[in-house]
Formats: sequence, structure tokens, C-alpha cells
Amino acid sequence: MEESYAHKYPYDWRTKKPTIFRATAQWFASVEGFREEALSSIRSVQWIPAVGENRITAMTEGRSDWCISRQRTWGVPIPVFYDTTSGEPLMDEKTIQHVQKVTPRTT
Repeated sequence: MEESYAHKYPYDWRTKKPTIFRATAQWFASVEGFREEALSSIRSVQWIPAVGENRITAMTEGRSDWCISRQRTWGVPIPVFYDTTSGEPLMDEKTIQHVQKVTPRTT
């Protein structure tokens, strides 16, 4: 059985503009290596409103991986370069130090 259905177009809650979906490569970090430290840090913050602590605690406790490359204009860029031939990421201590050196600090 087929039935027509009119979908509402999704909008970004921050900008109130239409959301554009696109498939892109993403970077993930395993939460296993820092879960307990993250949970300890979460408990040390005064949350306003307090329910925010429950939400982030549940997310941190229940995830194995966390997407660190969210495609947002307000996100933090990841200092990675790619080999033009293979497409493989070129990220090591030397490239990270270089990016730190050439990136202006703001406080």
C-alpha cells in the first residue's frame, strides 16, 4: 500500500535556516580512553540548568565513539592535511606543532 505524505523540511535551531544534508567523511574519537576523566570533569561543573549534567553524563557513559568533526560553522577545526596522491591523512606531532605555531591565540 502506498500513501502520500508531506514532510516538513528540517531547520537548524540556531540559525533558523534550512538544514542541508550531505555525506562527508567524519573523524571519531574512542571515548574509552578518556571516559572517566570526562565524567569527573562533568561532575565538577555547576550546570545551569542542572538537567544539562544528566544529559551530557548519559551521552558520555553510553557512547563508545564520539564524532569530533561535526560540520558546523561554530566548530573547532581539526588540524589535518591529506596526501594528494593517496588521500591518507597526514597527522603527526610535527604537523600539530606547526599548526599550533602558526595559529593565533585568542583569549
